[in-house]
Amino acid sequence: IGSTQTLVIGGTKVQCAVVQTHLVLSGDIDYTTDLTTWYAAAYHLPVKTHSVGKGAYNGFPFTTDITSVMRSVKPS
Repeated sequence: IGSTQTLVIGGTKVQCAVVQTHLVLSGDIDYTTDLTTWYAAAYHLPVKTHSVGKGAYNGFPFTTDITSVMRSVKPS
């Protein structure tokens, strides 16, 4: 856990632990990614993730940049 941050999720301020992960895969697909996860202990949920990666499959390079954010921490 690198730090803590407060995010606003669906209008609610949420205190989060920020977790940094580095992942390397090799085999048919070679892939390296850096993943940041904002984990809200009060809700026992990751409320935001961001990953940036690059790799190759059969000699074809590719990149990824994916962000996911919860819409709300309140049940609908």
